[in-house]
Parts: sequence; C-alpha cells; structure tokens
Amino acid sequence: MQRKKAQVTIFIIIAIILVAAALFSYLIFVARPSTIPTKLQPVENYYLDCIEEKTKETVAIAGMQGGYLEMPEFEPGSDYKQFTNYYMFLGSAIPYWYYITGNNMQKEQVPTKEEIEKQISNYLKKEIEECSLEHFQNEGYIIEESLISSVTTSIKDNSIEIIVNKQIIIEFGEIKATITNHKSILKSNFGSLYEQALDIYNFEKQSAFLENYTIDTLYLNAPVTGLEITCAPKIWFKDELRRELKNAITANLGQVKLKGTYYQLASSQNKYFVVDTGKTISENVNFLATEPYRIEIWPSEDNILMADPIGFQPGLSLMGFCYVPYHFVYDIDFPVLIQLSRDTDIFQFPVAIVIDKTVPRKAETGETGELNINICNYKGAIGTVYTYDQNNNPLEASISFKCFNQVCPISTTKESDGKAYTTSRFPQCLNGFIIAEAPGYAKTKAQISSNEPFTTSIYLTQLKEFKINMDLAVGESAIITFSSEDHCTTLFYPTQSKVELTATTYQVTAQLFKEKTMTLQSGTTKHCVKVPDWLGIMHEECYDLELPQQQLTNVIFGGGTSEFAPTPQEINLATQLNINIPRIDVPNNIQDLQDVYSTIAASELDLTLI
Repeated sequence: MQRKKAQVTIFIIIAIILVAAALFSYLIFVARPSTIPTKLQPVENYYLDCIEEKTKETVAIAGMQGGYLEMPEFEPGSDYKQFTNYYMFLGSAIPYWYYITGNNMQKEQVPTKEEIEKQISNYLKKEIEECSLEHFQNEGYIIEESLISSVTTSIKDNSIEIIVNKQIIIEFGEIKATITNHKSILKSNFGSLYEQALDIYNFEKQSAFLENYTIDTLYLNAPVTGLEITCAPKIWFKDELRRELKNAITANLGQVKLKGTYYQLASSQNKYFVVDTGKTISENVNFLATEPYRIEIWPSEDNILMADPIGFQPGLSLMGFCYVPYHFVYDIDFPVLIQLSRDTDIFQFPVAIVIDKTVPRKAETGETGELNINICNYKGAIGTVYTYDQNNNPLEASISFKCFNQVCPISTTKESDGKAYTTSRFPQCLNGFIIAEAPGYAKTKAQISSNEPFTTSIYLTQLKEFKINMDLAVGESAIITFSSEDHCTTLFYPTQSKVELTATTYQVTAQLFKEKTMTLQSGTTKHCVKVPDWLGIMHEECYDLELPQQQLTNVIFGGGTSEFAPTPQEINLATQLNINIPRIDVPNNIQDLQDVYSTIAASELDLTLI
C-alpha cells in the first residue's frame, strides 16, 4: 500500500514539473515584451506608422468601391438592358452588387470578407514596399531589408489588423536587432460598415423595398391605370413624363431612412420613408438614385401617350356621358448607390433597380421570364418579310418579332428567284417590331401591327470594324457611346479599342477620366417631394439630405457630344476612327467638378474616319 502511494506521489510531482515548464516557456517566449532595443525602436515605429497610413488609404479605396480593389472583368450592356457590371459615380467605377446583364440575366457581385482581406493584402504588399527607411542611414543607422514575403489582413468590426512578414536588420553602433513580423492595428469602422451593408443588401433582396418605393412614386406621378369623365382624348408627352419621374424617384428614394438612431423625424408624416429592417441602425445610410435611367412606356406613338374617349361611338351614345379609360405599362431601370458612413469612414455599393411591366422584379439570382403569358405561343396572322442589303440585293437574315419586351423567334429569310423572304405566322400585337439580323450587318427593325396579314421589306446596312485611335496618357480612360435609331454600342477605351459602325447618323457622347484621388467634403442639400396626407391630398414636403465625405479615385476631366454621319463611301474606304475629346483642367474640388460637367454639356467631339 505504501508503495502505491509513493508511485502516485511521483506522478503528481512529474505533472507539476511539466506544468511549471510549460508556464516558464510561455513567459519566456510568448508573454515576454518586445526585445527591440530602445535606440532602434524609432525605425520600427516609423515603419509601423507607414504601414498604418498605407492601410488607411487602401481601406478608403475599398470602401468607395464596394469592397473591391481588384476589379471584376468588364461586362457590356445591350440595347435591351443598359446595365454593365460597373456603376460610374463621379468618375469612379464601382462594381454592382446586383445587376441585370445585357442578355437579361440577374447577377450578383458581392465580395466576401475573406475576398476583401485577400485583396487588401495583395494591394498592400505593393504599397508598403514604398515605405522607405533610407533616411535613417543619414542618422547613423545601418539597415538591411528583404522584400516583403507576405501580408496578412484581418478585418474586425472596429479595427483592421495587418501583419507584414519582412526581415529588417537594424544596427546602431554595437546595438543590433532583427525584426521579421511587423504588426499594425488600424482603428477603422470598415468591418462594421461592411457587415451592415450586407444586412441592407440582403433585406433589399428579400423585401424589394427600393422597388416598392419606386412603384409608389410611379403611381403618384404618372398615368398608370384609371379613367376620367371627359369626351376629349387625354394626351401625355413621353419626354415630359420621363423627366418628372426621374426627378420624383431621385427625390423620394433620397428621403428613405432605415429604422435607427442616425436621424430625427421632423413630423409623423415622415414615417412613410422609414423602413424597418428588424434592426436598429446607428450608421448614416443614404440612398442615391442617379442616372442612367431607362424608362419605357407602352402603348405610345413617337413621343405621345394617348387615351381615346368612350361614349360617343355608335351604339354607346345613349350613355349620356363620355369617359376616357387608360392603362399604360412601364419599364424602369436605374441604379441606386447605397452609402453607409460612420465618423470619417464610408462604405458604398450600387444595386440595379428594375421595374418590369410596372411590377418590381424579385431580386433573386438566375434567369427570369418577361411576362406571365408567353405571347410567342399564340401565333395567328400570316406575314411576309423581304430582306435586302443597302444596295437592294437580297440578303438572308434571321427574323424575330418583339411585342412589349418579349422577343419571339420567327424564321429565316431564304433566297429564291432573286429575293430573300419568309412567309410565317406572327403573334398578334399592335405596334410590334419585326427584327432582322444578319452577320456583319446592323440589327434593323420595322414597326408593324400583326393583327392582320401583312407584307413588309427590311433593308440592313453593313457593319464594318474600325480601330479606335485616341491620344490618352497613362492613367486616362474614356467611355464612348454611339447611338442611332437601329444601332447602339458603347466601348471602354483603351480596354476596348475597336468598334463596329455602319453608314447612319449616330449621336456620339464621350467622357474622359483620369486616375486621381480627390476628396469631396460632406454637406447638406435640400430636397422637396410631393407626399399625400391622410385625406390623400398631395402637398410638398422638404427634407435635408446629408451627404458624407467621399474619396474619388477617378475624376472626369473632359468629354462632349457630337453628331456623326459617315457616308457609305467613307465606311468602305476607312479602317481607323480618330476621336478627339475636348479636355478640361483636372478638377481639384466639387466646384471644379461641377464646372467640368457644365463645360462638357456644351463641348463637341471631333471624329474622323481615315
């Protein structure tokens, strides 16, 4: 028995020794304070300060670009859907978190925190190499540096931790130290702003609250469905409706607030603009609805919307009164930039708002249909379509038919007896469009009503590819848009340096951008909107909209508009298009930026085919 007790005692002693050894190792190798000699500490402190400053600059750029430092590959839009995967805001390209592709697919580009950390690390690895310690050589220090082997980033709610792995050997007299890991902690709200941005984005996906405010604005500011007691036709002008809708949507969405502590309501009526996301928001949140807007309205003829009266037609005159019923269908696309800020930190990201046939599109990724009823399945009237090139020669082409925003494939014209034509059945539609497409030719359309048999001819003009030549310096870029009745294209130069054009009249717009960091100071602007009271009577309410400080990385410094009408002969002979875009002094502040936009509006482009 005594022997067993002695064995237990020995085991206990061994355990105590092991615990003591582990504790001693921790105190020596882990808990021990920094061993950098005091005389050498200024070098390391300077290097850490430089890391912190570079991190601050890098995080500010990421916050302005939706979390991105490495941009996704550019995706162009189309005639049907205007969105590219980039939103241009005051000269800066910001990747959309949600957008519609040119072929009508819904996509997301939401970076994860891990992806942002990796991009920050990659970006800082290049930037921190600029943190030079050479000036310490003049103060008696001898410094040997290796290249940075790695940078590790960790994003917390209220800080960002950076660890730089780089060997620095410092000597001063007989004192010497080798430092391998350099840890810097930057106080920043980036992490919490990003998490809040994710919450807002997910809530918008689930509830489509921005689309619902847009629908409310549409019904309050434009004719949708209704009737009026009158015997005179009702007429609206499309351009005027578009302008009023743009102003109303921008103003109303600018007043939207999330339930939180960052504002005070001036009156109980303003509760209409408060959205309850299920959380209390403390950050400042702004919703900026901006260009480009796409507003299409049906039915319409040229620039006019008309509703005819009912009541004086034969068989209805006994009613004793007339009334005008109307029903118009709207497609509305535009971007909203969602900005969050706290103190001097800002995080912003854009989303595409899509109203499809006066109905908010559900913000879920994947392909979506256009209407509940597929009109392509209901073909009735017989139509004959002839297709020619611009020289009146028969040209085989694919034929489709567009009614509202549904496009139905029909057939292909085939050449026979010196003519290219097809006779096929078409869906019944008033004021639809026959679309003809052939390789190397501009897509051409002809308006037709297919509720009865018809015959029509379509002439396609040949497209030719031209090399774009522009005199741009390093760090400069341009966006050029060619728009005509039948052919539209946009290119981002110098990433895209070729364009296909045809002999027609184009309206050409261009903007020049330069890589430059510019800070826009915070400020307050006043917006007034029309809102209904409890009786439904419209009245005007004005609100102050606070805009946080913003940092731009690209600024606009030139641009203009011009009409360009190349002749068929010029198209045939030329191979290159020279574009000269008027330049203006690069802006340094918000007033300069406003002056640039005013100057661009009155500037003309110089386009020459050679």
